[in-house]
Amino acid sequence: MRDFQVSSEGAGSGLASVLAGLTQVLSDADRGLDAALQTVLQLGCERLRLDFGVVARVYGQTYEIRSIHTKSNTAIKTGQSFTLGQTYCD
Repeated sequence: MRDFQVSSEGAGSGLASVLAGLTQVLSDADRGLDAALQTVLQLGCERLRLDFGVVARVYGQTYEIRSIHTKSNTAIKTGQSFTLGQTYCD
């Protein structure tokens, strides 16, 4: 896990492009939830220069991967569950 800051310098056109992409994804009624999550995670990873992004659900002591986007193969897959203590989300 790493800390990062996104610089606002020169973010004008880049941010506008990301927001346009998000608007397009979220306004597409024919796109399913899984496809929308994948696209949003991809846009977020590109904008924040991250290797992977995850949408997860925490219920009780369970952490469930709902969607994941990564640049490389990973053992973590959509649908996997972990006990909360096995994650960074204590």
